[in-house]
Amino acid sequence: MTNFPPKVAAALVAVMSDVKTLGKTNENQHARYKFAGIDDFLEATRPLCAKHGLIIIQDEEDFQVLGDGWLSMRFSFRLGHSSGEMWDGLIRRSIMVQSKMGSQAFGAAQSYVLKQFMRSLFQMATGDGEDADSHDQRELAPARKSAAQAKKDGDWDRIIARIDACQTEVALDNWWDQMDPHWGKLPAAWKDAALNEVEKRRNAILDAMAMA
Repeated sequence: MTNFPPKVAAALVAVMSDVKTLGKTNENQHARYKFAGIDDFLEATRPLCAKHGLIIIQDEEDFQVLGDGWLSMRFSFRLGHSSGEMWDGLIRRSIMVQSKMGSQAFGAAQSYVLKQFMRSLFQMATGDGEDADSHDQRELAPARKSAAQAKKDGDWDRIIARIDACQTEVALDNWWDQMDPHWGKLPAAWKDAALNEVEKRRNAILDAMAMA
């Protein structure tokens, strides 16, 4: 891989310097929280990218419809400059959304990943420590379940299935971040147990990469 092209680097720094804190102008209709949507991100960054000649190319790499009603997608991003300079590296991000949204699930995944990528790339502030998507991703009951009830409902099986579906360390980390608001609804010991399963899966991924 070649070094980061100077014009791409300069454009990226210029956008980071100019971008402002985003206001949370949207409200999730299910959980009643405010968030900055994809249009907020595009309105804040698109003029600055055009001004400084920064090009962001997003591409879908892979997707899987999982048996427990979730869609797993992986996207790649490339950075370039209006002069024609392109960075030959790829940045990848993965996401899981509920497949019951149908064709809208693909658009929701694309928008959410782009939003998170730009937030990370430009180090954009949104006024709080976490971001949220406008689609209802809740699957578990609001009250903490007993271990017996959670197992009966198949929650642990779904957790294991999602961990096993992760093909990269990035996918594992993204899934873990997405699960953060749900642990309070599950049996208290499950978070540590799930973390052990995540690390087992991480080791398996690393072993597979070493053998490739």
